[in-house]
Amino acid sequence: MASLEPRRDIKAKILLYARILFNANCFANVSMRDITDGLNISVGNLTYHFRRKEDLIMALVNDRAYVLPPHPETVQQLDTLFRLMLRRLRENSFLYCHDGQLSGISRELNTFHREIKKMHRQYILTSI
Repeated sequence: MASLEPRRDIKAKILLYARILFNANCFANVSMRDITDGLNISVGNLTYHFRRKEDLIMALVNDRAYVLPPHPETVQQLDTLFRLMLRRLRENSFLYCHDGQLSGISRELNTFHREIKKMHRQYILTSI
C-alpha cells in the first residue's frame, strides 16, 4: 500500500504549480480548477491548504525573502545583484502582470506592494 504524501509536500507542490500557472497566464486567467486539474488533486484538497486563490498569492509573496544584499562595491557584486533581481522578477512575473489588479485583492497585498516598492526606491537612492 502506498503511503500518503505528507501535507507539506502537497502544499509545496500546489505553490510551485500555482506560481508556474500565474507566471504563464497571469493571476486573473488561472482558476482553482486549473490548479487542481494540473496537479490531479481534488478541489477539497486544494481548499484545505488554500481557501481562495488570493490565499495562494499571499503565500507566494510571503514565501520569498525580499531582503536586498548590501550595496555593491565591486562590479562582481553589482553583477550578483542584477542576477538576483532578474531571478526574482522571473520567478514572480505574475506580480507585474496585473499589478493594479493584484493590489486590489487585499489590503495585505497592497501594503506588501507599497513596502517593496518603497524598500527598492530607498535602496536605489542610497546607492547613488
